[in-house]
Amino acid sequence: MSGNADNNRPIVLAVVLAIAAVPIAIFLLRGKAAETASKAIANAGGESAPGAYDISALRKVPGEWITHRELPPIKLGIPSPVALAVDETGNILVSGNKTILKLSPSGKETGRFAINAPSVAMAVSPDSLVAVLCGNKCDLVAEKNGEIQMSIPLPENAIPTSVAIDDKSAYVADAGNGAVWRYSLKTGKLLNAIGRGDKDKEIPTLIIPSPHFDVAVASDGSIWLANTGRHMLESFSPDGVFRYSWKRPANGPKGFSGCCNPSNFTITPAGLFVTAEKNIPRVKIYDQAGKFLEFVAPPTAFADNALILDIAYNPVTKQILLLDSKTKKLRRFKKKTEPDPQKKPETFESSARSR
Repeated sequence: MSGNADNNRPIVLAVVLAIAAVPIAIFLLRGKAAETASKAIANAGGESAPGAYDISALRKVPGEWITHRELPPIKLGIPSPVALAVDETGNILVSGNKTILKLSPSGKETGRFAINAPSVAMAVSPDSLVAVLCGNKCDLVAEKNGEIQMSIPLPENAIPTSVAIDDKSAYVADAGNGAVWRYSLKTGKLLNAIGRGDKDKEIPTLIIPSPHFDVAVASDGSIWLANTGRHMLESFSPDGVFRYSWKRPANGPKGFSGCCNPSNFTITPAGLFVTAEKNIPRVKIYDQAGKFLEFVAPPTAFADNALILDIAYNPVTKQILLLDSKTKKLRRFKKKTEPDPQKKPETFESSARSR
């Protein structure tokens, strides 16, 4: 027996050494993984730091990318503006609490009317019919005098966040159900859902992590919605047939970062996308295929913790309009190459040549 024990000692020693080597190997691998992760963060434009993630690099934008200038903001006659819309003649509608203001294209108040509940979103049709999301319903109101033409009830568990409208239908974005509901303007009847996804056709379902879910109608009649959890914009026909999509998830300034972005967007008559983001507030422009073009307003144009509540494009003044949660004013941005409407043109006196 003693002779066999002596023969087994080298084997036992080898096993002990092998077991001791396991935690050492794990420690070394973890160190290598941490080093790799740190390099990845640095390459993405950030840096590793104990207990914090530095996002200061994401707030920096090259000056040549900023193609718009800000015009004097418009002070609004309501305490808490939340929604914005522009009609085809350039008139601006702003809603807040239980009031809708009507402004001229230059921003002068021309009228106001009351609504029966606080609003969360608003859109105006080519026929001057205003769709207003109030509570758990969508009211269709005459732009001229504020008279309710129809009140459309929404699903009981709906979290309405945005509304778009054309000459036949109203489209209500519902973050609670992850869908856009299409309603007839004539009957108020629910016609179909948009954005529910289709596994067989490889159409992704919507990921809406928060009540930031925007919808818009393009000039060609297509319906666009923000799949914010995927940093994606998707296009559908009015009856819900998927057309195509584009996405730009990125930590850099040219893409969408963080949660639930873009939080708001609008589409110009030329088909360009003007997007707004939350957490790091900024406004950018993309082409129809999702290619980044330019900055309208960089993060430095906004106060800390500011939220862009809504955004719109005025085709008459060619201005990009937005509501700022901090200033509670209507902010206006215009292409630097466009003439400044606040600046008077220079005049020159001519003198006759003496003979």
